Amino acid sequence: MSKTAQTSFYATAGIKDGWLKRKLEHKSTQIYPLVTDPGTLVPRRNPDQLKLLFTGVYYMKGGVETLKAFKRLKAKHPHVFLTVVTPLHLLSHVDKELLESTSGVTLLDAVLGKDEMTELYLTHHVFLFPTFRDTFGLVLIEALSYGLPIIAIDQYAVREMVQDNYNGFLLPD
Repeated sequence: MSKTAQTSFYATAGIKDGWLKRKLEHKSTQIYPLVTDPGTLVPRRNPDQLKLLFTGVYYMKGGVETLKAFKRLKAKHPHVFLTVVTPLHLLSHVDKELLESTSGVTLLDAVLGKDEMTELYLTHHVFLFPTFRDTFGLVLIEALSYGLPIIAIDQYAVREMVQDNYNGFLLPD
């Protein structure tokens, strides 16, 4: 979590200095987004393909729904491709096989480093964020900093980053 989220959590929960705060700080990690200088971006144009990027815990972040929508899209538009980055150990065997056998889907384990994630942001065209449970996704900031439009569910703080019909599209919750 970010320092701001941590401070907010402590204030809301009424956690002051002491053993509980020290224990929580020991078990938590500060995560900051992978952000680039927008002036260094090169426009991504490829009339032969459209590459979609989905990252996150597959079940909590709308992965099942994303795959269903992608299959319908792929049937009409064969030039569309989907990359799914998720912790593979959390996938059921059936869902992992389904993802691996779906034409146009690339499945990657969520153990990628900074350079690998940067490459994904630079080589994809649209970021998908159909999550049901995120109040604030750092990946939204990352994707936007790499110039990716976002398709997301309109909930919580998502609308603070994704402006419908401007830098992405918001779907009703």
